[in-house]
Amino acid sequence: MKSTKKLKEYIDRKVKFLSRNFYIDERAHIPRPSTEFITKSYIKSINDLVSPNLVVADIGTGSGVLPVSTALECSNIRKIYAIDLFEDALKVAKINRSKYGLANKIAFVKGDLFKPLLEKPVDVILANLPFADAAKMQKLRPEVIKYEPISGIYGGKTGFELYDKLFRQLDKYQYFNRIRIIWIYCNIEHKQRVEYLHKSLLRDFKLKFVKDKYKPYYLHCYFYRC
Repeated sequence: MKSTKKLKEYIDRKVKFLSRNFYIDERAHIPRPSTEFITKSYIKSINDLVSPNLVVADIGTGSGVLPVSTALECSNIRKIYAIDLFEDALKVAKINRSKYGLANKIAFVKGDLFKPLLEKPVDVILANLPFADAAKMQKLRPEVIKYEPISGIYGGKTGFELYDKLFRQLDKYQYFNRIRIIWIYCNIEHKQRVEYLHKSLLRDFKLKFVKDKYKPYYLHCYFYRC
């Protein structure tokens, strides 16, 4: 069933996300129900901020469904920087941006995680990075290997390597004290690593874990300043 559904989405070049239609093809990872579930929380947390003209960074944007959905739902956002290392994924994301007329609100950037934004003020960081470790890569279903880019799945030997790199970059960020919210999405096996980051780099933030509606072994981590 899942294999047939994925194949149909790629054949139709269409995927539904938060009740909207988006373009998709083999250059980008198909957004999962878990991503749709947590994007609702992203949207709520941004709308709860009283500040207008917010600047948001979406790290690892892939097909662009997350920044497009957030831009459409959050009137207090002035700009979203959507970053991806892979040009092919950004081409798909630009199609989705054009579909909803958001060229003035979403800027796509090719780059290594947060590195392109180190000199730009940002209020909110959303990061849905690949977090499958080497062992999990051995268990991928055949249709995933056949149809989807592995770059959207593999998170390094431990599965947390991209997040470790992201937070090393943030440790050097000159506007770090401006950040109000950081959301990351990982495996529940990485919980101790997240708690360590909270006690070291993110001690000025509160941390809340959100249980995934679809995958109990996934973990959504919400860092926020009151």
